[in-house]
Amino acid sequence: MEKDPATISKWCTNKAQPSLETIKKIAPTIISKYGQWGEKWRKQ
Repeated sequence: MEKDPATISKWCTNKAQPSLETIKKIAPTIISKYGQWGEKWRKQ
């Protein structure tokens, strides 16, 4: 996924939020990286 580092920084500081489409694209990475937390999040 090609995103400008400034965009990622805004997401991390909550100055902007990614679109739902972007969240769906990055969700598998979050789930695999954070293990059980990711599994719990996916079930909600």
